[in-house]
Amino acid sequence: MPDDELGSVHDIETSRTCFLCHSVALQAGTSRPDPHLLGVGCESCHGPASAHIAAARTPGATEFYMEKIGQWGAKRINELCGRCHRTADTVNLGGTESAMTQRFQPYGLMQSPCFQGSGDVLSCLTCHDPHTNASRDERRYEAACLSCHAAAKGSASPATAAGHPTICPVNPKDRCIGCHMPPRKVFPFSKLPVYMADHLIWAYGKKQRLQAQPD
Repeated sequence: MPDDELGSVHDIETSRTCFLCHSVALQAGTSRPDPHLLGVGCESCHGPASAHIAAARTPGATEFYMEKIGQWGAKRINELCGRCHRTADTVNLGGTESAMTQRFQPYGLMQSPCFQGSGDVLSCLTCHDPHTNASRDERRYEAACLSCHAAAKGSASPATAAGHPTICPVNPKDRCIGCHMPPRKVFPFSKLPVYMADHLIWAYGKKQRLQAQPD
């Protein structure tokens, strides 16, 4: 690819901000990751773990100083994920980033009617296991959709687990993702052929599209 398609040169502080989403720690004064802490690790989400490790090594310990993130509300979970994947607080709402609901997933998700009507239930963890790579199995994500948008067993009435009971009139049992979370280019002004699912969950057949804009 041409050089101008591959990115931009940044100063060291901006680079450190970028790299700290791709590693746990950086070497002082550089943007080089600490070789002992490459990639995203436990402390990226769970925070400093020295107290946890000390407790785990203490016989009979009952407090392990590990935040139980799975017990948080959806908004708090999404904001944690958004430290790297971005929320409305860190997206430039006055520029092109405001339409990148495919690239900045927590930002897109929290604009979605599904999240807003979920009663603080729909989070990134509803669909994604943070301890594994993102699944490419569309049926797995459809199951998350249908846990709310499906008729209750033995009834024509929809389930109301998340307080948003609408059943899709087009495909009530499958193919949710292609219609409601269509793939969009990650870098819309580049020729780079990288796509992600739009996380602004919406009825894209309608004329209005909230803040998202076509590529």
